Amino acid sequence: MATEQLPSSHKRRDNERFSDVSDERNKMLPPLSPITHLQPTASSSLYEVVRPIHHLVEDLSNQVEYSLDKCKNPKDGLTQDEAAAVYLYTLQWPTEKISFYTMFNRALRDENRMKLVPFHQYLNLFMSAFKKLPSVNDRIWRGEAGDWGAEYESGTVHVWWGVSSCSKMLSVTGGFFDSKKKCTVYCIKSLNGKSIQNHSDFPNESEAILSPGTYLSVISSVNMSEDILLVDLEEIVPTPEQIAQLTTAPSEHSLYRVLNQTLCGESRSALEPWLPYLKLFLTALNKLPSYQGFVYRAVKENKSNTYRPGKTRMWWSFMSATTNVSMVEELIGQQGSRTVFSIECKNGKCIAAHSSFPMEDEIILLPGFYFENQYEYINEDKINYDLKCIICLQPLQTPVSLRCRHIFCLICIQNWIQRQRSCPICRLSCEINCVLKELTHGRIYNQLNRLPVRCLRCKMVGIHRSQFTKHFQRCSKNLLYWTIKRRNRRGRLHSSTTTTSVDHSSEIVNRNSQQTNIDDHDIELEMRNENTSVTHQAFNDTFLFNFCCLICTGISLIILKKLNH
Repeated sequence: MATEQLPSSHKRRDNERFSDVSDERNKMLPPLSPITHLQPTASSSLYEVVRPIHHLVEDLSNQVEYSLDKCKNPKDGLTQDEAAAVYLYTLQWPTEKISFYTMFNRALRDENRMKLVPFHQYLNLFMSAFKKLPSVNDRIWRGEAGDWGAEYESGTVHVWWGVSSCSKMLSVTGGFFDSKKKCTVYCIKSLNGKSIQNHSDFPNESEAILSPGTYLSVISSVNMSEDILLVDLEEIVPTPEQIAQLTTAPSEHSLYRVLNQTLCGESRSALEPWLPYLKLFLTALNKLPSYQGFVYRAVKENKSNTYRPGKTRMWWSFMSATTNVSMVEELIGQQGSRTVFSIECKNGKCIAAHSSFPMEDEIILLPGFYFENQYEYINEDKINYDLKCIICLQPLQTPVSLRCRHIFCLICIQNWIQRQRSCPICRLSCEINCVLKELTHGRIYNQLNRLPVRCLRCKMVGIHRSQFTKHFQRCSKNLLYWTIKRRNRRGRLHSSTTTTSVDHSSEIVNRNSQQTNIDDHDIELEMRNENTSVTHQAFNDTFLFNFCCLICTGISLIILKKLNH
């Protein structure tokens, strides 16, 4: 462990860059990779790349000029602009001013990635320099005032989104803190740290930096004395399981939270500022692949009294779900009250390829997702055991067989194989992509189709399960139905002379995905059930805007263009 002392000259006046660990978000943020993978052009100069930042940092032009002047003979194979970009990061502004590195790290740590946009070009130049710097595969140090043991417990995983300034000398870190007050010292086993000693305004500090988005695992957390807590960290390449350990509680100001709160509200005018974004977002979703099958959501509370069989509900916000039930289990943990929703989705949208968290297999359910338990089995306890799935213990839905000929629900066995890789009954080995043969005929298929069910809307009995779709379409107790007053008929619907043409994201789509143009005034929504729990003001008042809303009756899908009078 190095213990050299700094010379008395040119010591920094604050310790902010070495002791701002508490400013880290310590949770998953949108990735930086789309930015840092960009390569600076040959003509990228420090003057040019900081131009978008001039209004954010006081006296930046003079400091850039000073940095370039100090880096006329750069070392470590860096260009003058690359070396000056690093030097600028190390500069300390006067006490009453905010230093450049403070503003830079604030932007890197902000979950609103728009705050980072002015720094894009500088970040690219900085990372170009970072890749050329000498690596540090040794213990490096930084510290923080206060006791942070509760946040950095042994075995936890953390991510630091800022450029993390450390020192190869423990004495540098220790010199920044009051010896009479509690402090936390971080000892970091670096894998990809970089030494910037040759490009720093404080070369005697032996500074090493960790790149933005560095993942760290806590090896141990020990009180070395009454006033010093030592946290032993190791830089890691995280596994999906380790990423899942991170605190992922969303900010109250996340875009999707604010948007969903607005969608769930009753104020029509509050949605008006969102219309341009919603049009673009819904246009994108319209182009994405659809998903039909079971998806899962969960909450950390008991919702059994709220979601009872036969009760109709509607979700007004964009609802995120996943096809991977094990992902839900990881998010909600294994303790306390929990409710998992298993949703038979008819037209979800797959966004995994465009998500910051592709491993979550995310499916979006659009606003106005309308659902209920549609039917119940008559004498379910007397249904033959052969007709039930051994995994969910319910009558088989979309029955499929493995090569061992054991039969399960399609979704149940797919999720089972992802975790167990074997048949639940005979334990015959199964690969994730193994062939699942769907039952489309035979004794079990026919018996499942003939299972008697009761409609939970009209209470009609004597319906075979295979006939329920047709019954539901004719059911007299349907909550919603649509009346379209057709002014002109020439083979297919089209608009009259007063009709406003609508784009593909605002058209009515029937069960067969046939599209048509209709007059805005020709769509009428009627509510048949006065006792329905769907009392959202959006269905009771006239809308001031057009908005595409997915309504799922559990049997068919329809895109509703809300009224624009």
